[in-house]
Amino acid sequence: MRAVKVVKAQARVNGVPLLDVDTPSSILSKAFDLLRAFNSNERVMSLTELSEASGLAKSTVHRLLARLVELGAIEHHRGSYRIGIEVFRLGVTSLAASMRDTAISHLATLHRQTGRTVQLGVMRGHEVVFLERLSVEKAPSTCSVWVVACRPTAPHWAKLY
Repeated sequence: MRAVKVVKAQARVNGVPLLDVDTPSSILSKAFDLLRAFNSNERVMSLTELSEASGLAKSTVHRLLARLVELGAIEHHRGSYRIGIEVFRLGVTSLAASMRDTAISHLATLHRQTGRTVQLGVMRGHEVVFLERLSVEKAPSTCSVWVVACRPTAPHWAKLY
């Protein structure tokens, strides 16, 4: 009989586990851990960087990368890896992408009329996921930035600064 590795559930919101039960570590959860290692600051990562960022063993990362490359979810890029076009294709079918498409003309109008940076974000738990940002070109260093700070105990979910 094959041993199944059991780990604490990884689903978290602001670092707080959603579940506090033992859950078998699946290949799918490992693949998502690997995909989540990429972010706007780390768009291209090496095998070692992905292993460190995901917390997965290099051998596991190597196996997962090989399969994800075959599926188009990950692409080779100059000896490293980046998110593939297939993940983007899936992403544009989401409700968030539809919301962005609906809002973009209004964002552009607001951007033109105010001359300010405008952003579109949606709440996911206690976090904001930004779907679009229209920035001011050559903004002075004193230009204010719109930041959404989550306040779960406040009567309103967010405050603009």
